[in-house]
Amino acid sequence: MAYTKKQSITKKHFKLALLHLLKSKSFNEVTIKDITDTAEYDRSSFYRYFDDKYQLLEEIENELIQGIENKYKAVAQQNGSMVFDTSVMVSLLSIFDNQSVLSVISLLMGDNGDRSFESKMTRMFHKIFYDRSQTTPNQSEKNDLIGQYLAGLFIQTIRYKSSPRPIMTTKQLAVTLNDIYFHGFVTSLHNHQ
Repeated sequence: MAYTKKQSITKKHFKLALLHLLKSKSFNEVTIKDITDTAEYDRSSFYRYFDDKYQLLEEIENELIQGIENKYKAVAQQNGSMVFDTSVMVSLLSIFDNQSVLSVISLLMGDNGDRSFESKMTRMFHKIFYDRSQTTPNQSEKNDLIGQYLAGLFIQTIRYKSSPRPIMTTKQLAVTLNDIYFHGFVTSLHNHQ
């Protein structure tokens, strides 16, 4: 048990080190030496847990995505309905009120992060919106495209929330997203002018 806890702590130090480095260096420029020096461990400790920096990054991203998916599942289970009302949308967006989660997402989607992370997030949100909106297993190109738009909308909402000074509250964002979700972009735009 104590050994497992020590392993977990060591891995966490490597993850935090990589995230710290992404504040000032692009992922492509970060070396294993940078990571081990920042984490204050030797290279053999790093290789005990990870094959390379890509596996380390993948683990960070997967844990983050799994946390978001778990939050979504909890909200969906609690709500029980297939409808995204404002309270459900507030619950979904509330995970991004956590500054540590938001800062990790900002780093990973930022200039120094992983170019493929936004695609992973888009696929996750697409699945959430597409699966939730499907009443039958019918997969149409139109529904797929709509799912992609909704996923992109959620990605842009995360970017907005991670901006230096977002003006809208989580509830205001939820109302806006619901308006777009139920009425479409053009109608929503005219409703808010």
